Amino acid sequence: EVYCLITDKYGNSIKSDIVTLNMGTPLEIVEQPSDASAVIGSVVKTKVTAVGEDLTYQWYVLNPNATKFVESSITKATYSYAMTASKSGRKVYCVITDKYGNSVTTDTVTLTAK
Repeated sequence: EVYCLITDKYGNSIKSDIVTLNMGTPLEIVEQPSDASAVIGSVVKTKVTAVGEDLTYQWYVLNPNATKFVESSITKATYSYAMTASKSGRKVYCVITDKYGNSVTTDTVTLTAK
């Protein structure tokens, strides 16, 4: 708890209201996603572990033969999909945002078929 005591040059003073300051958890990536592979027809997964307050996740994908990353429908810490031959080599990364609007971006990883 803190307050401020304001005094003028004549010695008059006034005290502000008392307020409570809380320390939030800073946004940080604890564990980056990693490259992963799966047999065609099975699920391939990669995940990010982060700390912060009220985190949201947005994954972005670059499919083989594509030229730019696009927003994925995956909005959880784990990115997963059923592996197909046409999706082997897909690159993904995640943008994590906290309730204050701060964001961090993971490394880009590659998901391949075994």
